[in-house]
Amino acid sequence: VMHIVSNVTGDLQPGRSAIDVLRATLPAGTLSGAPKIRAMEIIDE
Repeated sequence: VMHIVSNVTGDLQPGRSAIDVLRATLPAGTLSGAPKIRAMEIIDE
């Protein structure tokens, strides 16, 4: 099991919410260089 922690800061654009941030970052993929969607497909296999 690999655990990676990152602290990310930024400013939300007008009209954006914390939910928009979560939608953009989940599901998290911990495979270096692998797109998040493909990482989930590999895990599913």
